[in-house]
Amino acid sequence: MGVVNAETRSPVSIALEHAVRRWNAETENASRLSHRENGILAVIATILGLGFFKAGDLGTRHLHSLFFLLGLFVVLTLVLLMLALRSVLWIPQSKEGKEGGRVTSTTAGEGAEDDQPRIYASEHLAWPRIPELHPTNLEAASEAYEIAYKRVTKAANSLSARNIKRKERIELGQRFLFLAALSAAVSIILYPLLGSSPKPISTTEVPREGGQTPADTR
Repeated sequence: MGVVNAETRSPVSIALEHAVRRWNAETENASRLSHRENGILAVIATILGLGFFKAGDLGTRHLHSLFFLLGLFVVLTLVLLMLALRSVLWIPQSKEGKEGGRVTSTTAGEGAEDDQPRIYASEHLAWPRIPELHPTNLEAASEAYEIAYKRVTKAANSLSARNIKRKERIELGQRFLFLAALSAAVSIILYPLLGSSPKPISTTEVPREGGQTPADTR
């Protein structure tokens, strides 16, 4: 079999192949973004597993200014981690009108169906439910190519917009995670200093000569 000459192919079929390649590229981008999200979640879990979050019992034994400073950084770390987690997991409600980039349809009745909101970008790939647009009712193959091209283009536009917003959220989460890591590092430095600080001596229980306490001499 010889190579098909591009001049013998219809422009719509070439455009359809290009739209499919674009859709495949966007799905690859979505997969890479998922790996980045998983990495952020793994780092958050690692920081939450550090032992300095269990430093609360030191407050009963050490009334030291370092304890309050440590508590401040621990709270700051937790707040930053929650912000990073929210940036990764919170998905705002999509607006297909702004997100997908509307593709004007020249086929009667197809545009009204495209106005319906979509939860997933791949839902745009569904063939129109209009009976007149069913493949068996189309008069020419070029009409089917045109419909397929518009559906794939619409889905690729929607997925591209979703990926852009998703990337922005991930980058925001990474910034929060970086600040949380710095705060956690300061907490780790303060933790051993707090553990080695001397225990304050109560002035009401200091024994005097003869084994008597101030309470005994009253």
